[in-house]
Amino acid sequence: MQEKLHQPMLTQIAIPFRYFTRRWSLFFFLGISIGLMSLEIFQPDFTKRVRTVSMDRLVPVMEVVSSPFTVIKNSYEILRNLTFLRSENERLRIENTRLRNVALTATYVQAENKQLRELLKVPPELKPTYITALVVSSTTGNYVRSATINVGKDNGVEEGQIVINEYGLVGRIIEVGKHSARILLIHDVQSRIPVISSVSQERAIAAGMDGDNLMLMFVPDETHIAPGEIVYTSGDGHYFPQGLIVGKVGKKKANEITVIPSVQRHKLKYVHVVKYAN
Repeated sequence: MQEKLHQPMLTQIAIPFRYFTRRWSLFFFLGISIGLMSLEIFQPDFTKRVRTVSMDRLVPVMEVVSSPFTVIKNSYEILRNLTFLRSENERLRIENTRLRNVALTATYVQAENKQLRELLKVPPELKPTYITALVVSSTTGNYVRSATINVGKDNGVEEGQIVINEYGLVGRIIEVGKHSARILLIHDVQSRIPVISSVSQERAIAAGMDGDNLMLMFVPDETHIAPGEIVYTSGDGHYFPQGLIVGKVGKKKANEITVIPSVQRHKLKYVHVVKYAN
């Protein structure tokens, strides 16, 4: 009998409590959001330090969490590709023979280029070194495109360094912690890359869009850039070295020219942070 009396009383207490939490939780989270936005505006250095410390703490956790999924994915890929190994091996043998011939030609061209540089007294090119890193997470919103890697200041990473992989330009370092760093991908709307087209040799700025492609800005009215041309970094502005592959020219409508990036942001795994030294 006593339990039956307590049940209506608990119900009477629970209903107003639920109503109160539903009504005020919106204002609570709205207040937190406004506070965080205010910190970002008035104390950008503080929020940047918080992000870098958070990256350093979360990177080991993300590596551990992602390890089982990586093993499963790799095992599946191995099993799927076993049947193609024999034909792939034969193809690689033929390709290896071809590349040996190319290497012989390249050695001759390199020696000739060195002689011409010495003759013309051209300053020596900067020699890069590479820091290999694992991409542990990525942010892929409508406009923000960034990735976090598991190397930082302790590994020699600095803000402004460029990041590449086997396909081309990935982006540049914008934040660095002790053991982690954040990359602004070339797909981000804030990304601006001075480029030059391979055939028409026209210069432009490759800018990130709200999709997967880039857009060429500051293109001349009478441009000769054609679909299919490869787009490289031009070296203008000294932010990006000359000659890195950015992508391939896609659609062209009047002066609206898109570039399909050579790097697919959804498939980033291992990248190389580039350091230049004389």
